[in-house]
Amino acid sequence: QWSDEIASSLIKDGINIGDCIGLWYHRSIELHVAVLAITKAGATYIPIDVDMPIDRVENIYNDISFKAIFTEKQITFNCKIYKVTEFKNKENPILPQKPKPSNFAYIL
Repeated sequence: QWSDEIASSLIKDGINIGDCIGLWYHRSIELHVAVLAITKAGATYIPIDVDMPIDRVENIYNDISFKAIFTEKQITFNCKIYKVTEFKNKENPILPQKPKPSNFAYIL
């Protein structure tokens, strides 16, 4: 349900099926929630090692042009930043987008 809430907010914020979203987050339950939310929104996640330097992350951004990034760190490039929000226990978040088997789940 937590990932459904975040996926619903991603969709409402304009994330579409096939959009790439960076995932530069520490290992935690929030990381797994973000992976599920991105996937449920039909987007593709780009896992980025949390210890990677910012200039390398910016190179990945320039290569892939992800639409947004989940991170707790400060970034220097122009990209929408998301954080894993607290679970609000909303009833039945709407997930109108249906990922297809042909969509990419992630890009390494």
